[in-house]
Amino acid sequence: MSLRASVLAAAAMAAALWSSACVGNNSTTTGGAGTTTSTGATGGVGGTGGSGGTAGGTTTSTPTEMVECLTNADCVTNPNGPICDPKTNKCVACLYSPDPSVDCGIGQWCNTFKGQCETGCTGDIDCPGLLCDEQTHACVGCLEDSTCPAGSICIGGNCIAGCNEQKPCSPGFSCCGNSCFDLAVDENNCGACNSPCPTVPNGVASCINGGCIVGQCLPGFKDCNGLSADGCETNTLTDGDCACNPGVPDLPAGCDENLNGANCICKVQPNNPLCICYTNPGSPACAKDNEKQSCYLGAPGTQGVGVCKAGTQMCKDSGQGWGPCLGQVLPAPETCGNQLDDNCDGSVDNATDNDGDGWTTCEGDCNDFNENVNPGAFEVTTSLVDDDNDPMTPPIVVPGGNGLDDDCDPNTPDDVEVLCSTTEKLTAVGADDLRKAIDLCQTTVPNPPKAQLKWGVLSSELKLSNGMNPSGTQLQNMQNKQAAVLKQFGWKAPAPPAINFCQAPQEPNNAPKKGSTMMGISTGLMRYVGQSGFVGTQGGASTNLNSGNACPPAYIAANNNKLPSSSGCNGMCPTGTSCNDSIALRLTIRVPTNAKGFSYDFKFLSAEFPEWVCQNFNDFFLALLTSSVQGLPPDKNVSFDGLGNPLSVNNGFFSVCQPAGCFTCPSGTGELDCTGLENGKGGSTTWLTTDTAIVKGETITLELMVFDVQDNFYDSHALVDNFRWQSEELECADPPCTHQ
Repeated sequence: MSLRASVLAAAAMAAALWSSACVGNNSTTTGGAGTTTSTGATGGVGGTGGSGGTAGGTTTSTPTEMVECLTNADCVTNPNGPICDPKTNKCVACLYSPDPSVDCGIGQWCNTFKGQCETGCTGDIDCPGLLCDEQTHACVGCLEDSTCPAGSICIGGNCIAGCNEQKPCSPGFSCCGNSCFDLAVDENNCGACNSPCPTVPNGVASCINGGCIVGQCLPGFKDCNGLSADGCETNTLTDGDCACNPGVPDLPAGCDENLNGANCICKVQPNNPLCICYTNPGSPACAKDNEKQSCYLGAPGTQGVGVCKAGTQMCKDSGQGWGPCLGQVLPAPETCGNQLDDNCDGSVDNATDNDGDGWTTCEGDCNDFNENVNPGAFEVTTSLVDDDNDPMTPPIVVPGGNGLDDDCDPNTPDDVEVLCSTTEKLTAVGADDLRKAIDLCQTTVPNPPKAQLKWGVLSSELKLSNGMNPSGTQLQNMQNKQAAVLKQFGWKAPAPPAINFCQAPQEPNNAPKKGSTMMGISTGLMRYVGQSGFVGTQGGASTNLNSGNACPPAYIAANNNKLPSSSGCNGMCPTGTSCNDSIALRLTIRVPTNAKGFSYDFKFLSAEFPEWVCQNFNDFFLALLTSSVQGLPPDKNVSFDGLGNPLSVNNGFFSVCQPAGCFTCPSGTGELDCTGLENGKGGSTTWLTTDTAIVKGETITLELMVFDVQDNFYDSHALVDNFRWQSEELECADPPCTHQ
């Protein structure tokens, strides 16, 4: 019989047996070429050629579903279990419940497919000391890495030693691949991952404090010279035991080549003429029988603090003192954010401030050995160069920076000054616009986290010169008339016979000292000839804003309760008693931690010249500084002439003018062209520079102001630009000072 015939015969026999086994039940069989449905005992087996059936015929009966139980009472004696499953109407041993104590009891779970209780778990209560894997119903040691202690990860339901990016190693160990190693003592990862110690001749290498040395020697060999390069160089069977050699390089600290010294003791072992040298006179002699002792080389008071712990050292084979200290953990620089006391001073994540600048590495200090580098510093964008190789002449300032990331912020340029004002603005001018126009770009907040405790402007405000807030009308005058962000002040007059004065294409007059804009403040209208809104008057710029007396009280009090008189070429000149049509820019600034001072450039112009020279109509420009620096004038004014006079029409720097009276006007009149003060209608200083010292990191207030004195007429202006911090000593010998 062929294989295929055998399979068909077996299939037919199986069908016959299955059909006969179903006698007494409702069943349907298919045999040969016909289908027979038999009911009760009626019917037979087979189809075509079979017995008890009609060849090729069909008889049909209605099947009925068997129900084993309706309630638990139907399953009391059922061997499958005493519980009736309402879903299948079958008797089972258990039904699923999320409560482990209900389904099958502690330590078992309900296999609902079988309806039987099996050993396993439904929840963690089934697994004392372990966790339940509800997918496999097995008790496991872990389900994910987060449930394992430090230095271990979850593999196959068990926490095993290991690590990954989310799961670091325990303190003192480093993650190499997915395993944790102590890089201080692991021979295969000595000092760094995957850095094995080299093979040692006649011995085995050891890793001590991240360095490879000779560990144990093979039987019959010893390391007598203490050098790891040649391993265990002495064959004791042929060369004898180690001999005392005072010149070997492994002598302990405190012993000289002759084994002499306050902390050096040399003894001869009984029956063994070897020199034993050790550094602690109070310790027992070091023997060569694997004697070991506790050791710790850290600073006193750090052992047992934080991560620091003692190690163990063995007596050297040579008998000449103790070997390296194995397993000790010494103080190390703080690793920020690891919640460990790495430097063993009793505090977590508190790196020391090595340079004393107030910042630690954990607080953002990127160079803790330079007090001028920290998050509170400003970027030094220039450097001093001795261009003539003459130490007697001052160096020149060149752009390019000092090569340091002074503020520890890689996002700020280190060699390019940041500018924040590029557009002229004549109306709706706010204090922030003026602050930016003088190149004070960076702002900050009062109480930031230490790493964000940067220098910058804390607030900028428009005030009256007495420090009071302006009224609505006064503020409108300040914002739309008295204050301006300027790209120039006037036009340079062309040479004859050219015409078209005070407009392009003529060259701008009084250009900014830095960038493309500067600040202008005025007791009247801060405009120049040809500019939108300029109003010309026959006697020079004159605007009455009707803003009343507002003298700065602290300044007045420091000058015998009056505006100070000044001494010009006419001698002592009188002064008025009221400060009118005033405007002041008040800046509150946190000083950089590397700033020794600051400087700014300014020019003072007034229509009071020459008609009202040396009279009490003597308009002022003041710069009042509040600082804790020593040497600040009592009245706090840091912009004055060489004789200490406030900047006014009488001051010694008033040199841009047409000669009148005793004024020789050495700077000519060119800087007055197209300003509204030309042709004898006013005068000014040249560009001047004020330098003043400050205290690193302090908070200062600087108030720049102008005001009419005694009247509200004949306007005076101040141009201010190029505010900069100074990291080197200031130009003037006794700051504050003002100079050309």
